[in-house]
Amino acid sequence: MAGNDQKCVKKLKNMRASFDWEVEGARYKILRKFYLLIIDWWGDLPNLKEIFRREEMDWFIMEYLDTFNDSNRVAYNCSFVKFLIRAGYKDEPELDKDGKPILLRTTPVHHAAENICEFIRDYPEAFEDLFKIYDRFDANYLGEYGLTHFHIACKFGRHEVVEKFLELGQDPNCRVQETGDTGLHLTLRLYALFGFGREKLVESLLRHGADANLANAEADDSSRRMDARDKSGRTPLQCAVASVMSNAVDALLARVDDLSGFVFPSETYFGSVHKGNVFVPPNSDTNLASKALLIVESLKKKGYEIDQTDALTIMKFFNYIGVVRQSLAFLFTGDYDSDDSEPGFEYCTMCHGSREAPKEPLCHAHKSTLISRGFFQRWALGFFSTLT
Repeated sequence: MAGNDQKCVKKLKNMRASFDWEVEGARYKILRKFYLLIIDWWGDLPNLKEIFRREEMDWFIMEYLDTFNDSNRVAYNCSFVKFLIRAGYKDEPELDKDGKPILLRTTPVHHAAENICEFIRDYPEAFEDLFKIYDRFDANYLGEYGLTHFHIACKFGRHEVVEKFLELGQDPNCRVQETGDTGLHLTLRLYALFGFGREKLVESLLRHGADANLANAEADDSSRRMDARDKSGRTPLQCAVASVMSNAVDALLARVDDLSGFVFPSETYFGSVHKGNVFVPPNSDTNLASKALLIVESLKKKGYEIDQTDALTIMKFFNYIGVVRQSLAFLFTGDYDSDDSEPGFEYCTMCHGSREAPKEPLCHAHKSTLISRGFFQRWALGFFSTLT
């Protein structure tokens, strides 16, 4: 029985021994055979470090990830990384003469973050598997485009990974070389694109010393300013306000003493991560309207005065989530709002053109319209005075 348990392991070793790795075509041939062997694998799992070099395993994983860009990918590819995890494969860094990890290295984690964003956008949990393999959180690998593993964990919302880096002394304010982004910038900027619930990650970064005032310019100390206006100079607070993250805004404001230099996000930037997305969670629009008003109140309590330009920016966003996105939902799904027989959608008296005063039931988009109505009314007189 012991011999049979080792049958697949021996076959894999023989496969590797029979190929010249320096021949590119041979690599793909062994990879295809490796995939097929995994499908029918039984018996003992292999110690992959005894069979393949570190560079070879990196190549296997990168090629596996690239299959997600191929519409003709085969289903069994999806099990490859999970097989490596079951086999206990862990990446080990190359060490320098002093026994310290060599950090200048592009790994499959970098490859996933930089080259297959469409797949990662749909399946950000894929990084959970990758970080089970590349789990040396004392080795913050730096890829050729300036991203580190820590930055990638922040960017894709892997809170547990970020915590492990921070616990081992990772500087939360380390920057991406090319853009000057910190972990806070990356966490906040892609909030809507890669999922909600990032307030906990923001709080964790702040708790470990992340600087809420850092702009993401590549400059020297002059980049430490609250009035950064251009793309390369947005602060974490501006990112949080623009992403309509009320809890994150409160957490950041607790670390900021002076808002005299704060610049409210522009009309094109405020709420931009939410625009164009018609496939949103239930209550999302209603929550966005409420969060926008909470942010206004939080900024006012800290001493920032909303002016007419800021108010108009907020109003246009309210109009978007209250009317425009409802129209987009109808355009893309045909479900402007439907009758009670269709689960997941609401019959809305306003959507159906009722001339009566709005009454329940209302869709979430029109609930957000009612929530924002008071804000419109408060600012109406000021705009009318300016107009006349």
